Amino acid sequence: MVAVHASFDYRYASAASCGSISAGALGPFGACIFGWRQRVTRMVQRKKDTVRAAILAAAFQLFTQKGYSDTTMPAIARKAGISTANVYVYFGSKMQILFTLFTPWLEERLDKLDAVLTRIADPELRLKRLLTVLWRDLPREDNGFAHNLVEAVSSNGSRLEYSPELRERFVKRVAKWLQDCTSLDNKDCQYASTVMVMAFDGFAANVSLEHGVACNSGVVELFSGFLLGQIAGGRRIGGGARSAAAGDQ
Repeated sequence: MVAVHASFDYRYASAASCGSISAGALGPFGACIFGWRQRVTRMVQRKKDTVRAAILAAAFQLFTQKGYSDTTMPAIARKAGISTANVYVYFGSKMQILFTLFTPWLEERLDKLDAVLTRIADPELRLKRLLTVLWRDLPREDNGFAHNLVEAVSSNGSRLEYSPELRERFVKRVAKWLQDCTSLDNKDCQYASTVMVMAFDGFAANVSLEHGVACNSGVVELFSGFLLGQIAGGRRIGGGARSAAAGDQ
């Protein structure tokens, strides 16, 4: 056994762990080394996952408490219990951390909104609920977490890192909801959904302001009237004037 140990080439264990040679071809000792390397690899991966999760949890807490601009990479590192250099091993920038957090945060809430909208049969009430959630409820969630993205994108240092992919998916989902509750054609739904997403950004930015503008039932009533063709030339037409409070159902 000692002789086998002395003559064993550890490069074979490395090759086995990469899949280029089977552990069985290495003999009992080689199989033992192969198993050990696999266990070590799993332990390292679990540690990496734990550190990454700690970074994200720390960043989310800081973003919701202090905002994007006042949150720094060293502050994230301190709250996560690691060095600043270690944060950069996992994330190349603060913007990357924010997008990693914001994408699932937003998509989870849009999925929940979709489930709510499918349960509302009346198209007018469905539209008002959509506007209420997008412009009033989402901007307020988690202490105005959404305003961090607006703040980040508007900062000079983050413009080169910005990708429109998430916004485009957001606009597409809103356009689909508009198709289901208005008579607008596909192109107009796209235009309207773009305006709605831009308005979402505006309401999100105002959440953190002392005298910021918030969406109210009057805004929802007016804009839903435009989209449903109930308002033209500044005057309401037709009879479908339900209270926007229905959006609170």
